[in-house]
Amino acid sequence: MKSNLKEYVVYYGAGGAAKGYSDKYGLPDFFVDSDKNKWNSKLNSVLIKKPEFLKQILIKKIVITTGYVNEVVPIIEKYVTDKSKILIPPKSHLGGKPFKNNLNREIALKEISQLTEFMGDLSPIVCCGGTALGFARDNDFIKWDNDIDLVCPSNGKIKLKKWLESKSLKYIIDEEHLTFDLPLKNDFVPVGIKFYNKNKSTIVDVYCEYKWIWPITMFLCPTQKFINNRCIGLPEDPQLYLRKVYGKDWNKPRPDFGYEDYAKN
Repeated sequence: MKSNLKEYVVYYGAGGAAKGYSDKYGLPDFFVDSDKNKWNSKLNSVLIKKPEFLKQILIKKIVITTGYVNEVVPIIEKYVTDKSKILIPPKSHLGGKPFKNNLNREIALKEISQLTEFMGDLSPIVCCGGTALGFARDNDFIKWDNDIDLVCPSNGKIKLKKWLESKSLKYIIDEEHLTFDLPLKNDFVPVGIKFYNKNKSTIVDVYCEYKWIWPITMFLCPTQKFINNRCIGLPEDPQLYLRKVYGKDWNKPRPDFGYEDYAKN
């Protein structure tokens, strides 16, 4: 039962991206975060609550201030039935832009390349989303991006966990996703890995209300790309993939690209 009739502004995500967003666009009434280590602490003097808190209040709007959009939207929708109140700002509006720093981009490329090599051909790590866009278009991470998007067949979970544990990296894993924070130079970048079943003929790729259906070879038979002598994997047909996700102008940088700008298929 809602405690009173006041409607609250909530930011979901209480890390560097949230701090940057609130510094620029104002503070919320509350932050909410999935990380229990942050609960009941404060960011910019605003209390951080656990997700279940959302069912106790009336929501005016809830802004997603984290790179883990796919992971947090289902959590939010359990408590917020009016989807028009859920806002996903362009990544360029968030703080926590680790890729502005050249050294951070070099460190991230090195780690993703090493992970790609470690996982091998049977459980290939492939860049997707904005990470694939940056490497295909710019041969680099997008400087205003704030996360790394990867896919991997589900049979690679055990090997993937072995790599993370060898680096003493904490992670969160479920049937569909694995997330972890990759350390950089005085910073970190969130990494999200989506799993798929390699024994099926197609992959259903869902991002909130958007959906794309890919042949299994799009990710199981990746295109290798060498950047600064480091190998990373891109979708089998990078241009087709990026055109279907970002539209015909995918190769033009768009810092204000937002949720409404994805290609309609």
